[in-house]
Amino acid sequence: MSDEILKSNLKNQEYVERHLDEIKNLFLNKYIVIQSEEVVASFATYQDASEYGVKVYGIRVAYLIYQVEDMPAVNFVATAIL
Repeated sequence: MSDEILKSNLKNQEYVERHLDEIKNLFLNKYIVIQSEEVVASFATYQDASEYGVKVYGIRVAYLIYQVEDMPAVNFVATAIL
């Protein structure tokens, strides 16, 4: 995984942390896709969010899928390298 992708992943996670209250108000119980520190889409299921991410960004661009819940979820970032 390149340093650029790791830095982008970290920035996306930090974006969520800084804007969590606003994100909860707008997207509670949704899965949001964040790319370049911006919420670009929201979905009812992880499957739909994941399919969107791969379709729009492919597998070599960093984006975050975040489950918006009242209680903090355990999130992780993974990058596939083929």
